[in-house]
Amino acid sequence: MKKIVFLLALLAFPAIVQSASIETLDILVSIDQSGNAGITETYIIQFTSPFEEREFQDKAIENSSSVSAWMADYEFFTPHFALDTTRIRNSSISYAPEFKRLVFEYTLKDSFARLTANEQRANFFIIDDRQLGSFIESGSVIVPENITLRIRFPPGAEIDQQRLPEKAVVSNNEILLSGIQSNNIRITYMVPKPIVPTTDLVEGISNLYLFMAPVAILLIVGYIKRDEIEEKVEDYLVKHSKINKRENDEDINLDFDENP
Repeated sequence: MKKIVFLLALLAFPAIVQSASIETLDILVSIDQSGNAGITETYIIQFTSPFEEREFQDKAIENSSSVSAWMADYEFFTPHFALDTTRIRNSSISYAPEFKRLVFEYTLKDSFARLTANEQRANFFIIDDRQLGSFIESGSVIVPENITLRIRFPPGAEIDQQRLPEKAVVSNNEILLSGIQSNNIRITYMVPKPIVPTTDLVEGISNLYLFMAPVAILLIVGYIKRDEIEEKVEDYLVKHSKINKRENDEDINLDFDENP
């Protein structure tokens, strides 16, 4: 009997110690004009058995969008840019079982990028080292091969590529980091300021066109019908002028009665 119990325990043991793990992780940090950021962490989960997958689905329903519950149940789950969860302003978590995809979205209470200079034509920002704290090991920044970190900057931003790792990919207004190890990553960028507020300029032009369109139409119509208009004006002046030809005077009787 003891042997049977032992064998059953051995069969059950793998199911107990098995845990879901990350197949890939894509992290997108979208920074706005002021240095604030919205962060989306997309996990693709891998399982070792259908039982483990079913358990994960049940946990996803149970945990819902509770960050603390997910962190307690799964070691791999962590807000990579909010190791102190009190920094999180708001968040949501969703799981799509058909794709084995777990999506964690959140924003931070404080700025993601720090303003270093506010000049007349541009603002200058830096992303401090502490923001990459979850990727620092033994003094080096390490982003594994199965993790893709994308930092997306505001439109028109100019990124300083001098201190980026060799494997960093810069495309338009985005930096992509994956499979890198570096002792020194310094991310700085510049956001130009518009010379003229776009909204005011567009509104002014729109109002000008609204005013000019009817005037232009009237001028065109007047030019086409100028002969007809001139004729009507002349007729009007002739009819209402004080120098109209007077009507024929009545005949005046100049006969005088003779005295009888």
